[in-house]
Amino acid sequence: MFGLFKKKPERPHVAAVIAAGGLSTRMKGGNKLLAEVAGMPVLAHTLRAFEANGNIDEIVIVAREDLLLDYADLARTFEISKVSQVVSGGASRAESVYKGVCACGPDCAYVLVHD
Repeated sequence: MFGLFKKKPERPHVAAVIAAGGLSTRMKGGNKLLAEVAGMPVLAHTLRAFEANGNIDEIVIVAREDLLLDYADLARTFEISKVSQVVSGGASRAESVYKGVCACGPDCAYVLVHD
């Protein structure tokens, strides 16, 4: 009978790392993450999907140094409240992902890496 009143166990803290530090070389100078699709930048579509997911607690964006403010502004513009940090990437994708994982909050139990 007392099993009916068991407290549901807390879910572990989950972060998503968005590796957005590429050079978009195949775009011939354009930034594919800022290209508009259906009226908003591609990166905004990605961030909104993670924002809407109830299993994701935190989003860390990894970007090129020259795009840190642009991506932070984009997150604010589209009201992405789960973005905790926008951090500078590294010399390789692996180093950038590592930097993103290191930027996740101290309570983080799991990290998802968006590709």
